[in-house]
This record gives sequence, C-alpha cells and structure tokens, in this order.
Amino acid sequence: MQLHRRLCALHRRPPSLLLFRPQVLVHHRHYAKRTTKTKVSSLSLPQGPLTPLPPLDPPSKPTPRYPPVIQQAYDTISRLPDSTVLLTRIGGFYELYFSHATIYAPKLGIKVTTKSTARGPIAFAGFPMYQLDRYLKILVEEEGKFVAVCEEFGVEGEGAAGGGRAQGGLKFERRIARIVTPGTLVDEEWVEQGGGNYLLSVEKGKKGNVGLAWVDLGTGDWWTEVCHIEELKAEIIRIAPKEVVVEVGNVGLVKGVEEMGLMGEGFVVAEFGMRGREGLGWENAVAEDGDRVGKLLEGLEDIERNAGDRLLAYVKDRLPQLELRLQPPTRRDTGNEMAIDPNSMRTLEIRETIRDKSVRGSLLYIVDRTVTKGGKRLLGRWLTSPSTDISTIESRLDLVQVFLNDETLRSDLVSTLEKSFDSQRILQKFSLGRGDQEDLIALARTINVTADIRDRLKKVKKSKNLKALVDQFEIPQKLADAILSAIDEEGLMEKQRVEESEAAAIRELANSVIASEEVGYAEDESGVTEKPKARKSRRIMKPEDREKAEPWVMQRNASPTLKILHQRLDELMVEKDKLEGTLREELGAPSLSLKWSPNLGHHLHTKRSRDTTAIQAHPSARSVSSSKTTHSFHISSWTALGQSIDQTRQAIRKAELDLFNKLRNQVIAALPPLRRNALLLSNLDVTTSFAMLAVEKSLVRPQLSPNPVLTIMNGRHITVETSLATSGRSFTSNSLVLSPPQSKFWLITGPNMAGKSTFLRQNALIIILAQSGCFVPATHATIGIVDKLFSRVGSADNLFADQSTFMVEMLETGTILRNATRRSFVIMDEVGRGTTPKDGEAMAYASLEYLVKATGCRGLFATHFHGVVNMAENRGVDGVECWCTDVLEDGEGGWSYVHKLREGVNTQSHALKVAALAGVPKEVLDVAEEVLKIE
Repeated sequence: MQLHRRLCALHRRPPSLLLFRPQVLVHHRHYAKRTTKTKVSSLSLPQGPLTPLPPLDPPSKPTPRYPPVIQQAYDTISRLPDSTVLLTRIGGFYELYFSHATIYAPKLGIKVTTKSTARGPIAFAGFPMYQLDRYLKILVEEEGKFVAVCEEFGVEGEGAAGGGRAQGGLKFERRIARIVTPGTLVDEEWVEQGGGNYLLSVEKGKKGNVGLAWVDLGTGDWWTEVCHIEELKAEIIRIAPKEVVVEVGNVGLVKGVEEMGLMGEGFVVAEFGMRGREGLGWENAVAEDGDRVGKLLEGLEDIERNAGDRLLAYVKDRLPQLELRLQPPTRRDTGNEMAIDPNSMRTLEIRETIRDKSVRGSLLYIVDRTVTKGGKRLLGRWLTSPSTDISTIESRLDLVQVFLNDETLRSDLVSTLEKSFDSQRILQKFSLGRGDQEDLIALARTINVTADIRDRLKKVKKSKNLKALVDQFEIPQKLADAILSAIDEEGLMEKQRVEESEAAAIRELANSVIASEEVGYAEDESGVTEKPKARKSRRIMKPEDREKAEPWVMQRNASPTLKILHQRLDELMVEKDKLEGTLREELGAPSLSLKWSPNLGHHLHTKRSRDTTAIQAHPSARSVSSSKTTHSFHISSWTALGQSIDQTRQAIRKAELDLFNKLRNQVIAALPPLRRNALLLSNLDVTTSFAMLAVEKSLVRPQLSPNPVLTIMNGRHITVETSLATSGRSFTSNSLVLSPPQSKFWLITGPNMAGKSTFLRQNALIIILAQSGCFVPATHATIGIVDKLFSRVGSADNLFADQSTFMVEMLETGTILRNATRRSFVIMDEVGRGTTPKDGEAMAYASLEYLVKATGCRGLFATHFHGVVNMAENRGVDGVECWCTDVLEDGEGGWSYVHKLREGVNTQSHALKVAALAGVPKEVLDVAEEVLKIE
C-alpha cells in the first residue's frame, strides 16, 4: 500500500485513480510505445517512513432527480418564458408544479399542497381536466398569460403493443400539444362568439410602410393589408386583435407601438423570430381555392407576404398538433372603406364606452338587433369599416328598405334566423379536424333554415338587390338529409345525458379529492409518496346499465353495415337472455344473472348462498370474486357469448365512426358554398336588424352623393337619445348644412354643457351609420361620401407616457392636418387647451384656417376662444359659418340651457352658472364674479 502511494506521488495522480484502474495506465503505455520496457527496482526507490497524505475526500453523491414526470416539468419550466404557465396532464387531471403552483393556484382558487420526492418536497396543485376551459379563461384572458398544455400521448412501437412504457418507465409520452395565447384560441367555449378573436402580425417595411396579416382561427377569416406607420394605431384599434406578433429585435416597431399607447388597447404583444419562411405555406393553410391564393400572392407586397409568413409560423409553433385550414385570404381594399382614426373610434364610443370600457352604451350596443353570432360579427365590421362605395351602400339600404316596408317578411326572417347556428365556427371546427355529431346536427338544421329563407325570399319580386342575394345561395340539401337520416338525435341526447351524469360524478369525486389534498397520479412513479385515494361518494354509470342500453349516436339503418351489425347484436342479446334463463333453470339458481364489469369481465353473479353452492357444482364454473352477500363466477358459455357481444359492439362503434368521418368529409367538400351561405345569412341578419332599428328609432334612409356635401335635418345623437328616453326625457334635434365652397366648416360657440360636443359627435355617428348601410336618426340626410373621419374631442393627457394635455392634443391635431383630404370629415372641440390662452387661441385659429384652405374638408369646430371668430373674419377665410348654443334666463335668477343651435356667435360661456350647477361654494363664485368685473 505504501508503494502504491509512492507511485501516486511520482505520477502526481490521485491514489483512487491508480487504486481502482491501474490496468488503464499500463495498457495506455503499452499501446503508445510497444518497444519500450521499464523496470523499476524497489531498492532504487526512496526509503524510510512515508509522509502522511491528506485524507481522501469522500466520493460525491449524485444529486437525486425528481420522478420522471416532475423532472420533465422542471426542465420544461426552466425553458419557458416567465409569461408562460405549464399545465401537465396526469390522467384525469392537469397539474402545476414548483413556482407555477405557488403563484397561479391562488389566482385559480385551488389549493397548493406539497408532494414528497426523493429530492425533497415540491409545491403542486391540480384540477380535473373538465375544468380546463374555466382555468384557461382565468390565466389567458384575465391574467394575460400564455399557457403551455403538456398532454399525454400513447407510446408507439414495440413497447406500447406489449403494454410497455416510455422512457422513465411511464405509460405515456408527454409533450406540449399547444401553447394557448389570446390570439390562438380555436373553439374554447368562453370566447366571445359574437366578436372576432384576431391574431395580428405586423411587419415593418421600408419608406414607413407596415404589412399586416390577421386571422380569426375560430372562423378561418384571414386578411392582409399595407398601411403607413402613422396609420398603424388606427388599424390596430379597428381590427381589435387579442394578440400582436412582431419580429424579435424589431425595436423600432415595438417602441413605436409602445409610444402610441397601444399596449393598453386590450391585447398582448409577442415577439417571434423565424428563419426564412418557416410558415405552413399559404396554399397548405387554405381549405380550398388554391388558385385564388396563388393569384393573391402575386398581387401582395413583400411586407404583406412576410407578415403572413410570420403569422402562419407563429400559429404552427403555438399549435403544433393542429392541421391549419383557413379561408382564402382577403386583401383589405382600403380605397373602398372609410378610415376612422383612433380618437374617433374611442370618443365616438363605436365599440365600447370611454368611462368603463363596456360594450353596453356603445354605438354597437345601441344599434344591435341581430339574432345570430355571425350577424353580430358582421355588424361590428360594418360599423368600424363603413363603405365608401355608393353601390355597396345602396345595395344594403335597398335590403333594409324591403324589410322595413314588409313587416311580415321581416318578422318571418328574424324568427327563422333565430333557429340557425353559428355555421362559420362550426365549419371551421370541421376544417381543423374537430367537430362532433352535435355540430353535424347544428349544421344540417342551419342548411334547412337557409333553404327556408331562400324559398321565402324568392316570393319577393320588388328588389333587384334582394334577388341578387338570393341567387347566391347554394343549398347542399343532400348533405343535410344525409346527416339527419344518419344521426340518431335521441341516442345523441341520451349519450350526452350519460356523459353529463358521469361528469357530475367525476366533479363530486374531484372536489372530494382536492378538498382532502389527495390528488394522486394516474401512473406508478418511483420516488413519489402517494396518499390514499378518496372514497367515491357517487357511482358512475353501472356496467349492467351500459350493457342493457348503450346509447348509439347513429341510426340503426344509417348504413348497410350498421343494419347488419345491429341485427346481429339483437340476436346476441336474445341469446344472452336465453342463456341466463337456461342456467337459472339448470342450476336451480333464481338469483343468477349474467353481468360484465371492468375488473371481472363477463361473469355469473348471484346473491344467495344456496345458488352459489349450485353454481360451484357446474364443471366449467370458476369462482373469481366473493363477498358476504354476493359471489361471482366465470363460466365458458357466457364468456364466449359475451366476447361475441363485445366484438359486435366494437364493430358498431367502428361503423359509426366510419359513417361520421364520411359525413365530415362531405362537409369539408361542401365548405365553399356553406361558407358563402353563412355570410349571406349574416348579411340578412344585419339588414333586418337595421330595419327593426329604423322602426323603433324613427330613422330615415340617407341619400348618398359623390360630392362633398352634408345635409342633416333635425339630426339626433342615437345613443344619447336612447339614454334620455330611459328617464322619460326628450332629445333636442339640430340640423347641419355644409355645401362647399360656400360652407365647409361650422364654427360653434356657446356655454359649457349646452350640447356642442354632442352635436359634433352626433353628425359623425350619422355619417358612420349611413355609410354602414343603416338608416339614420334625422328627418332628412344627404351624405357626401366621407373617405376619412377624424376627431379631436375630449381629454387628451397621457401622463403615463410623460405627455401633457397640450402635447397630446398637438400630436392628434398634427395627424389630422397631415392626413385629412377634401372628402374627409373632421370634428374638433376645444383645440388649444393646456397652454396660455393667447397661444391656445392662435393654434386653434391656425388649425381651422389650414383645414379650410389647405385640405378643403368638411367639419365642425367648437371653441371657447371667441377671438377665433374675429381672426377668421379679419383674415378673410371663406367657407366658415358661425353657430352657437345659449342659455335662457327667466328674470328671477333661474336659467336653463338652450340646446337648439342658432346662427351667430355667443361670447358668453356662462362658466359661473355651470360652476354653481356643479356645487361650487358661493364664496368662490362671489370672488370669481368680482374678478370678472375688475377685468
């Protein structure tokens, strides 16, 4: 041993190395130099006592690993961004581990507990798989997180066939099946079906242009567009995406998004990089009409194609298991749609209110009388992108007029449309490889509704536009008949009832398990300390009940194969009854019954000890289970017959699945006409809705003109009027006549709270309604087509972005001055606030003069700077008319607003009267009045 240590010292190697592997050194030396031989005499080595060596370090123990599933979760979490939550499927549960459990379980309202492992305790939480949608809604919609869903997949190959296991000894492989993000939702029940759920890709190009591509995966709708960077904010607000995808490291674009305040518009921004074009391929992503896609690609700009490539690649990355199928992409024709700037979209409350961001009280809410989800989506698109094409608008107005004039027709259409289903989303589910028998029934019902509507409209002979719409219907009646004749609706309802009953039992069991913190694994995992399982308090459907009447979802005669198989099953069930009777008689066991259970298979069951004794005497009977009151046996005759019944049932299930797949393929083959029909039904829903609205609100049909004129007689603000009506008050109407070049702008003065801002907004809303194809709240309206609508109304400070009221106001004003055209309509209220009165008044006048002289647009300009009126007269600005509101004093100190506009200028703002109305103390008002007298 001393010699060994000396050698170690000479070779400067750890003693353990030579001690355990001396042959390695010898062999390495031998093969390195075959002719060299070294002989060492022990006498030539230094003698004497050896110097003690430091004690050897104990061999380090390897760090224990977590059990396979937990280790996989640990590794996955370490790779995921902080904004992504991991849910791991374990049997009938989804579980969270480590920090994800401690952070997010309380937000989900579920308990956090610990699990003992060889590496130490870990935090985890779980919930039943049927609650996935509920918790996805919380994490994605409310918490703004991405959710990686790790699913179980059966092990393929040799091991699986023999009941083998995956790596780590698990029965399943687990991998991320999808990353749920706000923009990649497909058919989640909690998604608002009446609105779009858009994923938008933004690609920055040269010369300040931006390429856009956006998709709703739930409907398959897909658009592209090119706009200027200055228009990006307006486009994002119009599209209202749930998620925006940009290139990783595109700092300029992301910074621009932040500076424009878009982060607060209700969506998340995701950076996503791709090498080259790694998308699915535009042609592969489209369900039909590949030629159209090729032609579309030829007409797209590079930044549009790049945006589309990034969009498809992002979807593929987030939904790796999904075979994406979309409608052919549509390039948005901005030349035929009104551009509504972001401030107008917000201040006019088109989609939601300013105060509480609620749909209730918005223009969309007030005018919506649609009865279908597709109709509501289309209404939202029409109101946020009104048409500038007169023929398109007139065709919509013609339909509204037809339905307005014929109350019976309108009522019939509405009641029939109410029977339809959201076929756009149903068709998209089938194109994505999803959808079930219930979706087939809903689709068939909608096809029949479509046929009824077409036949009803064919009887109307008064409208060419209505006839043109009816002629576009293509009814796949054979498909509807095939679906309804194949699916057993009673059987489907019974199946749903059974599934709901079982789900209720699972919920009860899951709640019991979670309450007692006894969530267990579905797999045997080494290193995990399991707790005893909770006792079931309710049984799921009994095996004998399922044996007697398993619900079938297809009709017995739906196919020749099903007919033969059901006849065979009937015969086997008769045989079973006969065998049961024969055995009872032969064995003298009246309590004998033939049963099946997952644990025992096909067996004889008896409840009486005397019957048990008789069965035991049977030569082929073998006892398999017993209790104090019951006994179970296997017997060859029932085992053979039971296997035949099982095989027949399995054959029926396969035949039903084959028939379902056949019907689904027929649906996919009929996608083009079915999708076209869905759009036509939505069109009818919106136009009948407009007709109903016209009756309720006393609306009139607007006259359209290509000239830049605007005449609105006795116009009303439709949302304010509706609000006043709830409290029994009436709305004061006002007229507006603009006929360039004589009259381009109205300059409006008057006291606070007298209705100036309301007047500005109501005329903008009337233009939007008219160009959407809706009748308008007025006694007469002639609308010269507006290409762009701008507004500078309301509070404009943005302290978060370190921008003052005046700064933000000038940014918005500058945008309007640069982009307004001769065909635009502009409303501006109180321009020049936030700085000195002199500077504010100068900027207000300069802005008005530029709009009138340089752009030649139409508009309304409200101000308290009365000097603006004098400046306009002194500088000879033509095309500006002065109008005002006022107050009426009763001579006894009382007063009231006069909301009716009159021609002229009101130099009195009556600010003290408004302050008194607001409850300002009298002492303050007295001082203010004294100061005014001094001035």
